[in-house]
Amino acid sequence: GLLDVRLLKKNKSIKYQHRKINGNDLYFIVNESPEEQHLCAELSAEGTEILQYDPATGKTEEYNAKRFGGKAVVNDVLEPFGTRLLYFKKSIKERLVTENWRIILPDGSRRENEPLPFAELGLAAYSGTVEYKCDFRYNGFGKIYLELGEVLNIAEISVNEKLAEVILWRPYSAEITEYAVKGINTLSIKVTNTPANSLTDKKPASGLMSVPELFIEK
Repeated sequence: GLLDVRLLKKNKSIKYQHRKINGNDLYFIVNESPEEQHLCAELSAEGTEILQYDPATGKTEEYNAKRFGGKAVVNDVLEPFGTRLLYFKKSIKERLVTENWRIILPDGSRRENEPLPFAELGLAAYSGTVEYKCDFRYNGFGKIYLELGEVLNIAEISVNEKLAEVILWRPYSAEITEYAVKGINTLSIKVTNTPANSLTDKKPASGLMSVPELFIEK
């Protein structure tokens, strides 16, 4: 039990059971007290889709929990003698092809190239923003996730000219499904570094350090 559940807020009234069903994680969590209890726990689970099952009605619904790596952070309030039956369902993950990569430089010129760090673009002493763009096709099914890899320092993500997210720190990833349309889409990644490159002799690495990847989960 110590390896699969870590209570971030210790509570002797909360007990749990963890099982594997067809390779998916199932957690049964119970509040054994006659008083409402706050559940704050880190669960080990591989599935990306989290479902809550209600034994009384037989219905399932999506359950909100923050995911990172192979873990989920659950923050919930359990009613007196209340329970949660959580099922972590693995999904099929496929890579989406990105094409027509281009880089928009600070002077407005355009380079047809996969993403490169600022230094490899001749911008080692530049402080500001460089835009990386590409196209991808979406068939309208499944959730789309963007994995940027290492970014130095701030990434602004847009899809079809609609702002999706601004990412300030790791992990540099985002779900962009709601901004995509069926057919061809345009992804924009604006990366901004710090003033250090233009103000100091030391020129920190800046920009995208690798080619971003898009995945679709079904």
